[in-house]
Amino acid sequence: MNISLHIGRTGLNANQYKMDSIADEISNVNTIGFKKKELSFRELLNTDNISAGTASLVSKVNFNQGIFIESQSPYHLAIEGDGFFGVESNGEILLTRDGGFTIDSENNVVDKDGNRLVIDYTVEPNEWLNGDITINNDGYIYQNYDGNVTQLGRIVLFYPENLDSLIPVDGGKFLQNGLTFNSLENEFNFGNIKQYYLEQSNVDLTKSLTDMIITQRAYSMSGKVVETADEIYNMTNNLKR
Repeated sequence: MNISLHIGRTGLNANQYKMDSIADEISNVNTIGFKKKELSFRELLNTDNISAGTASLVSKVNFNQGIFIESQSPYHLAIEGDGFFGVESNGEILLTRDGGFTIDSENNVVDKDGNRLVIDYTVEPNEWLNGDITINNDGYIYQNYDGNVTQLGRIVLFYPENLDSLIPVDGGKFLQNGLTFNSLENEFNFGNIKQYYLEQSNVDLTKSLTDMIITQRAYSMSGKVVETADEIYNMTNNLKR
């Protein structure tokens, strides 16, 4: 294949991948707990170590904390600092920063997909009263039982030994892949749980829109390379006839 055509084609593919990532960021700018992905570009070399274009790939997930917003629900939680909530899904514990929890028909604390929040229970959820609950910074859950404050359990936080080992799955959740600490068994310095708060996406919309404009221009330039190379290739073929 003509090297110019190949370079242009790889540029189109790399910038299209970048555009898809930016579109994902913009569509999730209001998604609670969403963490944006960071892409990197690398040069492609042929067998003679000559540039053969470029490629883009996800280098890591940006886990910087998003801004907190207030909420009226006692089951809406945010983590100030390090740590993830754990939710049970198909026998596995997935990690998430999305603390938009609710109560289901059986009094279980669940996420928007119905996955149960990992809690070390002192009182089983079907025995909880209908009154208000209080959740402190360490994740302990309390409720007033006939004038006595009773501890219902503790929300368990998780943190992987290597953040980059987490595997993104749907809904802003992450699959564990390696050693993970938890707030019950380890002395890791977990963050504080903030009741009546939610953590917003860490997407910077202004930056995403700027990146989109730059990427569109880069895509257009790569398209021009393909178009010009094709014209030259056709002219060369016609000269041979």
